[in-house]
Amino acid sequence: MRPHLGHLRLREVTPDVILAWQRKLSQGGSTKRRVDKEGNALPPKGLSANTVRLARSPLSGAFKLAVTNGMIPVNPVTQVPRPRPKRSIPKHWSPEQAREFLGLMEGDRTWPVWAFLLGSGLRIGELVWLRWPNVDLDRRTVRVIEFASTLGHDLVPSMGKSRDAVRTIDLDAGLVGVLKQQRDRQAEEALLTADYEASDFVFTKPGGGAYHPQRLSRLLGTYTEELGLPRLTAHGLRHTSATLMLASGVAPKVAAERLGHADPTLFTNLYSHVTPTMQRDAADRIGEALFGVPAD
Repeated sequence: MRPHLGHLRLREVTPDVILAWQRKLSQGGSTKRRVDKEGNALPPKGLSANTVRLARSPLSGAFKLAVTNGMIPVNPVTQVPRPRPKRSIPKHWSPEQAREFLGLMEGDRTWPVWAFLLGSGLRIGELVWLRWPNVDLDRRTVRVIEFASTLGHDLVPSMGKSRDAVRTIDLDAGLVGVLKQQRDRQAEEALLTADYEASDFVFTKPGGGAYHPQRLSRLLGTYTEELGLPRLTAHGLRHTSATLMLASGVAPKVAAERLGHADPTLFTNLYSHVTPTMQRDAADRIGEALFGVPAD
């Protein structure tokens, strides 16, 4: 804000000025230095719509305080529309690609990590701090209550990505098998490693201790390239899980709850590329119920 608005008086910051400020941020507001392959400086990269929206928040708060103190009559930020993010389909795999990946990775010690991410839809920061006391294999449930965020390279606890991040998810027989396999491998590694780092984390490195989310994402990128599959981050596996649920007929509200989304409407909009298939399936089922005509 300072280089663009800091030199202006309160009453000089009009809605037009704020609109121009938003456009400037969107076109080249990043302060990160960029260079090409030859080392030549590149123009600043524009900020995303969501980043600009975040930048508006403290500015609006300052003007709101100014209105309360009688310094200006109205908050100019409220008169300028927020930038709208471009709608894009999250990167994900098709069901065939997901099955191919798991088939090719079977036998690798990281296989349980990828299988559980795909089957559960957990965020990577939820998976790395998942603990055995929060897993009930008999009842086939997992309680998601701890969340890791990165601060630089360090992992720090967070409150979760949404108000519904704390949740219990049900496990199918396949995921129960994944966790049993992980438990057995973990016990074996603990016996064979002299300086094993004991912990109650479910998914651990060969020498014990929790994984770092960035490490897992880099591993996944390397593996997918080696296997000739579209490159995905760990978050891409979560998107794949969401798409698989919707394509399999899981109600959007149920899928949103399983994934820990606070707003099912935003969740449905994010995965609108799946809903046309669901609409067709619904139409075919209604037609068969009413007219006895099976779908083609």
